[in-house]
Amino acid sequence: MDSTLRRLALPLIGTPKDVPAAIEWYTCAGDAGRAKAQYMLGYLYSSSGAVPADYPTANRWLLKAATQGYAVAALETLYSTPQGLGQLLADMTSVP
Repeated sequence: MDSTLRRLALPLIGTPKDVPAAIEWYTCAGDAGRAKAQYMLGYLYSSSGAVPADYPTANRWLLKAATQGYAVAALETLYSTPQGLGQLLADMTSVP
């Protein structure tokens, strides 16, 4: 977590989480092309435990973020793709 995000999140520690609202907001931002929101959706659907895992949806969002140069998403996709880098590169060229 970067320092700016940490400062913003500190007052929120201990407050109730609204995962459906977070997904709704991240989806709006992701659909608008925001790479970090796309990455967060990929994370939520793959490994957060906040929602039931949906790996095809997670990979779709991670690939969208990765194609925009969001490095963490590219690494996450690399680890979640059984075929590794070759499959990642092939998938990145076919993301809608």
